[in-house]
Amino acid sequence: MTDVLTLPRKTVQQVMAFAQEKPNDFQTAYITSNLGFSRSEPDNAWAVLVTHPDQNTHPTAEDLEQAASHELLLVLSLNTKGVLEIQAWQGQNGERQPVELKI
Repeated sequence: MTDVLTLPRKTVQQVMAFAQEKPNDFQTAYITSNLGFSRSEPDNAWAVLVTHPDQNTHPTAEDLEQAASHELLLVLSLNTKGVLEIQAWQGQNGERQPVELKI
């Protein structure tokens, strides 16, 4: 397991722009194995990104199901004003542990 995950600033900017397009909706996107961003699931999807419009960054049962075959789950909370709140969760089969995220 990774102790610290570092995401490129460009990827984080794409994630934020995606989340802000529909801030009142739950959305799903993907992070690729080369740390790029994709709105549709590519062959090299490495992580699932979900947005929570009014919840914290803890994964829901649906989030865990969506990310079941991916190494990493990123949960972005839109429940804060002006602060990026994103948490990485690593593991599989519903057993996910938080991972420190650096930008």
